Amino acid sequence: MMPRIRCFEQDPTVMNVASCVLDDRVCTVTLDRGGWIRVRDVLTGNDLREPTGPGGHDPAITPADREDLLAVVTIDSVPHAVVPTDSGSVECWNLGTGYRRWCLEGRSHPVSPLVEDLEVFRTSSGASRLGVVTEKELLMVDPATGVMVLPPLTVPMDSAWQVWALPDARSAELVAVTSGWGEVALWDLTGSRLGDVHEGGVDPVTVQGYRDHEGFLRLALVHQQNPETVMSWQPEAGRTEMLWESTSPFLFADDPHVGGAVAVTVRNDSVLEGRRLRDGEVVLRADHPATGDVRWLVVLPGSGGSMWACCFASELRFLDTATGGWSDPITTFHPTLRWRVRDIRTVHAAPEGRLLLGFKNGWAVVEPD
Repeated sequence: MMPRIRCFEQDPTVMNVASCVLDDRVCTVTLDRGGWIRVRDVLTGNDLREPTGPGGHDPAITPADREDLLAVVTIDSVPHAVVPTDSGSVECWNLGTGYRRWCLEGRSHPVSPLVEDLEVFRTSSGASRLGVVTEKELLMVDPATGVMVLPPLTVPMDSAWQVWALPDARSAELVAVTSGWGEVALWDLTGSRLGDVHEGGVDPVTVQGYRDHEGFLRLALVHQQNPETVMSWQPEAGRTEMLWESTSPFLFADDPHVGGAVAVTVRNDSVLEGRRLRDGEVVLRADHPATGDVRWLVVLPGSGGSMWACCFASELRFLDTATGGWSDPITTFHPTLRWRVRDIRTVHAAPEGRLLLGFKNGWAVVEPD
């Protein structure tokens, strides 16, 4: 299986990539250092409309200096891009018309007002929500109007880092915030805190919500100092237990084609294993094709199955979860521009099983076969 690669240069620096469907066409959405949002055909790279975004109305307002602060949400059947700025505000831009839909002004606060993370999700009742976290506050916003649906929620720890919709962004019932110190706090969708703050070295970017076989909501966590161990936290009971250990670090993936959320690791440098969090069943085993651990993985859903994009130290491969077969390795994406695996800045799963990759001076779309 030889993946197909298309590369497109872009200047200024690409901060992030996402995707949308506009006028029945799959598109790449890019946010650059200048605050411009571009909508480009995913296969040709052609712009479908003039660039838009914060850079258009005030060149002094630029994106916050984080690579993951771009979200796309569909409102009234039209894709919109949500981006924070370095003034602490959050803006929503209509990708069909190019006009700004709303602006949520940054809030004054004794500490930095800058947005640390944002997450678009749907509640279990079907309502669309936007979670915005600063160092000290969690804001719950209606993405159609830009209006907060709850009063600002105080984050009970320092250095809030990332916001999570739990158990997943398709049907969320809780919202979690992780801190740079490895703490976790939880709220329900009415704004009520659940349990105490989970303290103690949790990797703030490796969190997975799931329901166990009895229906209780749990969080799977990986410790920063011991990533070869998966822990399960039941916040309502205030109880944490160890689930599994391995010889390599764990990652999490949420893939309906293998039964939901899974913990993924490489055992004994020879077998990649996926174990379902809900009941502990091993739902995936594949020969380990490369040297070293899996650094990150992205689930690429398809019509009849799924592919996982797995990044190793110096190569990228695709894993067919139905057969356990691997694609040929990719080590270089563009020989002239010298885009290699180590140069990947951001990744995104696009429609129709495509993988989008952001580089400093452009982006690429990769199709498994």
